[in-house]
Amino acid sequence: MRRRRLIVIVFLVLVVLIAGGVTTDRVLRNHRLAQQRSDYAAGLDASHRADCARALPLLSAARQGGSTRVRAAAVQERHVCENLQLFQARTADQVPTAALISWIGYLSSGPPKPFQAIAVKASRTVVTSGPLNKIMTAPLCRQRLELAQYGILTTKRSDPLAADFMSACAAAQAKSDPTAALRLYTTLRTEYPKTAAKPAVVNAFGRLISSRLTPEGVKSGARIFGYPRPLGGKTRLVARNGQAATSLEMILAGAATRTIKVKACKGCVKVSTAAQGLSQCDRPGSDEKTVTLPAGKYSWAHVDKKSMENLWVERWNLKPNYLYNYCWWSEVDTN
Repeated sequence: MRRRRLIVIVFLVLVVLIAGGVTTDRVLRNHRLAQQRSDYAAGLDASHRADCARALPLLSAARQGGSTRVRAAAVQERHVCENLQLFQARTADQVPTAALISWIGYLSSGPPKPFQAIAVKASRTVVTSGPLNKIMTAPLCRQRLELAQYGILTTKRSDPLAADFMSACAAAQAKSDPTAALRLYTTLRTEYPKTAAKPAVVNAFGRLISSRLTPEGVKSGARIFGYPRPLGGKTRLVARNGQAATSLEMILAGAATRTIKVKACKGCVKVSTAAQGLSQCDRPGSDEKTVTLPAGKYSWAHVDKKSMENLWVERWNLKPNYLYNYCWWSEVDTN
């Protein structure tokens, strides 16, 4: 009887111990699950604010809990921060052009808005790290829509880099896409005249026009003639305008680059012969502009602000110690 009672007591004690162990394990598991959910919720909140420094440790801790669903969600959420950090590390070692292309690629993947803001800020830092004409390339300029869409660079007046952006892309695309380049130069001339008047821009614009157009097909009278004169190795060009009611604007691109503007001739009329045109340029009241240039080869482009596509060009070889007279008059009637 005593032995049976002892067995019963031992059995009851074991039952109590086992039950207590099960209860303790359940409590611990519930605690770990609660901690996992808490870490995930806090990490998710930090991630939604793009605070990856806080989010990643919390989401890493959430991967250690007992809930498979929470663990999988934490792993997925980590990818957003890890992807951002990957691009931050990658662009830190890239030249500005490559870094800008990388950030465009990142933004095109559709990250959450807070991460987009970080990427746009990083991109803007890249484009202000040096002159845009050193950063923008023809392939990158072809992504102008993406640059504008993401707010990195725009051609809007509210963007202080707009003029430099267009100028840089016009120069970069002059050979590969001259039509796009000419369109950008046209916008510069009308909306950002100060930028368009810079020597580098005028020179590039003149080269673009020279490369697109040929001297053939000129219907209006235009003659250049010169005679020796002691000018100390320089060339002096006198441009006279005999075209009625129309001002003359020209770009000279060569050993030096100049923009010449001459007012319309006063009281001039249309002529039917070249001789009449030349005499008309020399008549009293004809406006003129004189510039002194280094001798050398020049391309002369006639500029019409209203129709940049309807331009033409001549090529001159200006000799030293010569005084050249350039005469422009109204269209000669050949009928």
